[in-house]
Amino acid sequence: MHEIPPIPWPSYYHPDNAQLHIKSEASLLSNVETVWHSLTHAACWPSWKFSNTSVQILNGDGLTLHKGSVFVFKTKTRTYKCTVVQYKENEFIAWKGRIGSADVYHAWLLTPNTQGCTITSEVTQRGGMTRFTKFFSANGLKRYNENWLKEICKQSME
Repeated sequence: MHEIPPIPWPSYYHPDNAQLHIKSEASLLSNVETVWHSLTHAACWPSWKFSNTSVQILNGDGLTLHKGSVFVFKTKTRTYKCTVVQYKENEFIAWKGRIGSADVYHAWLLTPNTQGCTITSEVTQRGGMTRFTKFFSANGLKRYNENWLKEICKQSME
């Protein structure tokens, strides 16, 4: 069994310093390369189950996320402008962004295991209306994040 390493958090976004922290994890039979492809091809996200989303990558090839990629991710109720700040191919990607006056950090970690890989998704948020989000929207955000994780797993199996 492979031990899952910790997320390399920047201090500002570390869960100990955040007002909101959401963690989801799944094990799947796909290899990390296949999962990585699904995760980093952000332009494909709206064609999945997310009917009310859009992604626009503002630099690079317009299809794939890399370190330094800037993208806008819109959901039914929120718009995030994000920058990929950490990137290690087939292992780890993280982006930071803003929603209103709140700072958001989303990290994805892929860890090989004996049957495929484990994918870990963690989100932290601080500032702005986060203290209200924590009490009134945290469960919805957790469900959305878990659904996103499930959809990445599904896409990686096709």
